[in-house]
Amino acid sequence: MIAQKPEKRAREGDRGPFIVAMVLIFFIGVFFINLGVLFPFQISVYTLEPLPFDDYREVKKENICAEKRLLIYGIRAYLDVKKIRCPSQLRVVGNVLYVSEVYEPQDVYVLPLPNPESLRRYGNIFVVFHSRYTSFYVEELKKHLSIKQVQLSHIYELERELPKALTLGHPLLILPDPIFFDERAMHILNYWLRKHDGIPIVDLANLNLKHPKKFTHRISKQKYFKTLREVFLLPNLIRGKIYYVEE
Repeated sequence: MIAQKPEKRAREGDRGPFIVAMVLIFFIGVFFINLGVLFPFQISVYTLEPLPFDDYREVKKENICAEKRLLIYGIRAYLDVKKIRCPSQLRVVGNVLYVSEVYEPQDVYVLPLPNPESLRRYGNIFVVFHSRYTSFYVEELKKHLSIKQVQLSHIYELERELPKALTLGHPLLILPDPIFFDERAMHILNYWLRKHDGIPIVDLANLNLKHPKKFTHRISKQKYFKTLREVFLLPNLIRGKIYYVEE
């Protein structure tokens, strides 16, 4: 066996702390990437409204095609650049609720709505009233839960269908659908729900309903923005996919 020269062993010993330091830097980097706080300049945003977070780089309309990945925040911004196609660009769309009205299969959407699985805490079967504006979310709900859906095109259909649906005895899931943001709809809901005060209500719209078994399910802004950042930084985003807030 040939003994190593002392100077060679010394050089190898000097490299030990360097290798350990590099390994630590690598794992610390991975940790912060998972938190979505490393390299915030990677989040390039086009928006026409004030952003509620500040770790971003705002992009002007004339420069959007220079970005490989772009966060478009808000419906006004999305419609403003929808017809501007940048072939190699991946767009992540945030703060757009009624995706069924604007959906494009080449874009990615992050909605301020809960993942359907998180609603299982209230039950597995729900009655859902909706218009075409939230039909996309109802289809997603049906993949995870048992949904008794009633699609409405006019407010007076709610007056006819709600009493029949409440007799089923299943929890009522109220979506943030435009059809409920109406004075007449609120009157109909309050009137019939008083007559069925044993029916649980899961309210995603934060309506002014007085009911003994009402559960308001809200997505906090902090949780939504965290999801938005995490999705934007995913290395392998799938075009056309709609992401929801995990809880």
